[in-house]
Parts: sequence; C-alpha cells; structure tokens
Amino acid sequence: MPRHTITTQQRALLRDHARQNPHLKQTQLRQWFIHTFEHRVSQSTISESLSARYADLDSGNDQIYYETRKRREKTLPELEGILFNWIRLAEHPEDIFDADIAEKARSIWVSTESDAEVPPFSRGWLHGFKKRHGLTTKKRKDDNMQVSPPKDTPISEGAIDGLLDPVEHALNSFVRPLPPASRPLDINRFDLVAKAQLETAKSRVQQYAPMDVYNCDETRLYWKYTPDLADPSNISEDGRENKARFTALFCCNADGSDKLQPLFVGYAAKPRSFEAAKTNPRALNCVWKANSDASVTTPIMTEWLLAFDDHMGQKNKKALLLLDELTAHKDAVSLLSGSTPLRNIEICFLPTILSMKLQPLQSGVVSAFKGHYRKLWLQYMVDEYDEGRSPLRSMNVLKAVRWSIQAWGNISPETIINCWRDVNLSILPAARPKEPSPAAAIANLVLQLAAQGRLQPVVAIERFINPDEEEIVEKPNLSLIERLAAQYAVQGRARQEHTCEIDEDYEDLPLIRNKDAIGFIDSLVTYEEQQEDGLHSVIRVLTQLREKVQQRQREQPKPREHTNVFFATGM
Repeated sequence: MPRHTITTQQRALLRDHARQNPHLKQTQLRQWFIHTFEHRVSQSTISESLSARYADLDSGNDQIYYETRKRREKTLPELEGILFNWIRLAEHPEDIFDADIAEKARSIWVSTESDAEVPPFSRGWLHGFKKRHGLTTKKRKDDNMQVSPPKDTPISEGAIDGLLDPVEHALNSFVRPLPPASRPLDINRFDLVAKAQLETAKSRVQQYAPMDVYNCDETRLYWKYTPDLADPSNISEDGRENKARFTALFCCNADGSDKLQPLFVGYAAKPRSFEAAKTNPRALNCVWKANSDASVTTPIMTEWLLAFDDHMGQKNKKALLLLDELTAHKDAVSLLSGSTPLRNIEICFLPTILSMKLQPLQSGVVSAFKGHYRKLWLQYMVDEYDEGRSPLRSMNVLKAVRWSIQAWGNISPETIINCWRDVNLSILPAARPKEPSPAAAIANLVLQLAAQGRLQPVVAIERFINPDEEEIVEKPNLSLIERLAAQYAVQGRARQEHTCEIDEDYEDLPLIRNKDAIGFIDSLVTYEEQQEDGLHSVIRVLTQLREKVQQRQREQPKPREHTNVFFATGM
C-alpha cells in the first residue's frame, strides 16, 4: 500500500473522528485512517493534522463530506461501467483478482477525474461493485487487497538482549519477507495502448545486441535516512521536511558492460561541503546539477540525452534507450525531435502502467544500489559514534555523493544481467549466480546501533533500504508550455543558501599542492609494501597516480616576476 499525500477532506474527517472518539490514541487514529482510506501516512502527519494549525477545518466537515460524496455519486456509475466492460472484454477474466479491480478503478478515476480526490475503492465498495454486476472474483492468496505487506512493524524488544545470533534474530524479527513473486505478466489484462507499447518495446529490443540496449531510470535518495524514522521525508516527529536528499539518475546496458556515470540533482549548485573540500564534481566521476526541487527537469533531461547521444557517437554505435513515461523524459524527447534530433540513439517509452514491471533498473538494480549505499552509511554511523561524534551532524552531501558513486560501482554485471532477464527483455544466456544481498550486513549494523542505544528501529530492513517515499511521483498535469515555464523557473532558482546542509559540520580544507600529494602517495606505497598481504595491484595504481601528479607538476606554469607598471623603477 503506497503512501499518499493526505488531502484536506481526509484531514477534516480525521479530526471529526478524533472528536467523536476522544478515548482513541493517535496510534489508533492512524490505524483507523489507513483502514478507512487505504493510504499509508506517518504518525507525525496524524499528529500535525490534529494540531491547532488545522482547527479551521472543524467547521466545514459536513460540507466537505457532502461535496465529496456528491461528486463521487455522479462519477462512480460511469466508472463502474467502464470497469465492468474492461473485465468482460478481457481474454482471461479468470486471472483478474480483487486487487487488480481496485487498481484498475483508481487508474480509470485518475484518467477521467484527474482534478478530483481519488476514492479509496475499499473492500466495501468492491463487494458492492461485484454484487451490482453479478461478478464472482477472488483474492490472490495472501493478497488481502494490499500491494505489499505492512512495513512499519517495530523491532521486538528482545532483538538486542539474550540472543546467540543477533543477525539471524534481526532477519527473522524485523526483516519482513518480500511479497510473493507475481504472476507472469499477461498483457491482455491491460489497455490496448499499453499492450501495443509493450509489443513495440519487445520487438525493438530484439533488433539490437544486448550491449546496445540501455535503460535509464531515476530515484530519490534520502542520504541521512535512519531506520528509526517511519517516514524519511520528515527528519523529526514534528514533521519538518527533510532536505537531505537528491535525485539520482542511472543508466546501463543489458550485459552490464557499460555503466554510465550517474547524474545527481541536489538543491545547491555549489554545496558548502564541496567548496570546503575544494572538490571538483567532475573529478568524482558523476554529473552534479541543482535546482530548488532537487529533481530531474526537462532542461536537465534534455542535456543528459544530448550527452548520451554523444557518448554513443564516440563509441561509433547505435543504441536503443528504454525510458519510462515521466513528463520530463517525454518533454525532453519532444523538444529534441524538433530542434536537435538524436543521431545515435532510438528512444522507446515503456507504458506507465507497466514500467515498474518492465524496467530492468526498477527490477533490482536501483534496490541493489540503495543496499550498498545504506550499508556504507550505517558503517559510518557506527564509526562516528565510536569516535564520540554525531554522524547526523558530520554527514554531508559530499560524503553522500562519494558513497553513491561507490555503491553504483559495486553493482556487478551479474546483477544487471539478472535484472534484465527478470523482466524478459534480454536474450542473454542463463542467469548467472546472484551476488549476496547486503541485507544481513545492514541488519547487523542496525543491531549494533540499537544495542548502543543510538537508535530504536521502527521499520523493516527492506523498507529502510528501499522506502516508498524515494519513488519519483509525477505532479499534476499541465500543458507543455506551463511545464517548461515552471521547470525553467525552478532551474533558475537553484538555491545558494545550502538548505540541505543546515546544522551540519564541515571543515575547510587547504588546496593540496602537487608536491604534498606526491609525498602522500609515497607514504601509501611504503605502507602497502610493509604489509604481509600487500597487493601488487594497489602499488601499481599508486605508482601510476604518482606519475600523473608529477606530470601535472611539470606542466604547472612557474610564477613570473611581477612588474609594477604604475611605479616602475629606472625612470
């Protein structure tokens, strides 16, 4: 059950329910809200909704409820007619389950009533719909009308004390199993447009070698998120918005032989931690952009597509790029088709309804990246606390970018190949063995922090690794001109006040001279040579780096003698 933004109507009805049931605790009110609206919200959202800030909603509950109900009573019969025809015309109606009907109802509502609140389409409505139309469908085993199992069950109190194997206990007590594998994708269950797009994607993929088929996808990363927070978008229970995040865009081909450098979009064009360390983002093997929304906008996507097209041109090959139908992606392709046509890549859009099932990166690559990143972050927390420092203060966006690059580099070709095969978009040989998941190591680190009293986990490991709030959610539909105007305005307001780094420590570092760098490298070479398990490969890399620094030193222009043109001597 994905999280949704709470609406004004829902907030008003929540307050009304709380007034009528003053004995209920806020945790019970949260459960009532989830059961009533089938929307997951954080406890801080419930607390905020019940505060004096929204007292003005109390006088208008009846009118809000009346207007909402009147709108639904007018629209629902039309929706049910469309929904019934969808079921009746399906080639395999026996494969349609209760959750499929509810999901399709939401999809129809959004497409026909995009400006109206989406009804919950609860079990009660579903029962009535089937009764009105003489349908007898069934629930998928263990489905219970949920897309995924609840993920906010807290860790048991015995997870820390009195256990011989804390890692095993952690995995059993607060690492919930993943949902059962879904049925093979039946394209006949979806709209004809989506079906046609799917067939087009599969036929185009078959026309290219695996090394020439790429997938691009983006995700958010809350880089200071800890497992003691139910909602990563809030940094505290008072509901303050978490600005410690950026959007990451990744791209790779089907055989894992070409992983492009990642694109990160943050809030600040020149973060303080970058400036303090005198760091050049281009030297980090990534692209850094910024705007006031920390999102991939149409201008950024346009620039990225041109760079990717040039990348393929330098390799002297033609490639197929699979993209989901995010607005920024479609608008960028539309703009380029009319001004600067792409010469070396063909774009194939995956239908939105299927993109989560068909995108190789969404099938496991992005999740693997987040697992590697959060393992590094938790290890940093353990190390900082051991040194008597607060990791939440010493952490900064430069460290997050460095670890993200390292995590992206840690994803093996085997993982990528398996993910492409999982979505049936690869003709590569049988899947190779999968690399071990970092979940066990993450569970161990969480237990270390919990045992030290540093945090009390409230979310499952799987949710901590890959929280729902990091998914990219589209904003309301606007015209192309309106979207571009808004996005260029966002681009022009790239915030220089470094909002994402408030209350964080950073240290101004001196610019390292070539001479000093050579000395540091020599010390590292000596260190490696002194080790019993010293690696020749490490010494070779350090030697190559020393040669590069020496070359820079030789090419560095020598300072010239200064002549004062205004007060020259010898006159």
